[in-house]
Amino acid sequence: MFSQSTKSQKISQLIDVSLNRGLTYLQAEGGYQHDQKQVIYLVVQPRKIPQLKQLIKAIDERAFVTVLDTREVVGEGFSYQRKRYHVNWQHSKE
Repeated sequence: MFSQSTKSQKISQLIDVSLNRGLTYLQAEGGYQHDQKQVIYLVVQPRKIPQLKQLIKAIDERAFVTVLDTREVVGEGFSYQRKRYHVNWQHSKE
């Protein structure tokens, strides 16, 4: 799933705490105005998609969300197990 919002830090915090999922930030440039944007990228189980979309909408109704059908995920840093710790959000930018 990809999500682009002006409130990405708050969305990330709730994804971390509420869903126990890690995520990656991607830096993007708008194609029309060439403004800098922060995109959240994460992989979740299909049954978590409705909850995630609801969470994002509660923070930013104008967020741009893309849900992709992922066939397989492998690699360092990905697990379906619950995380052992959360990010220290006291030091976030927002």
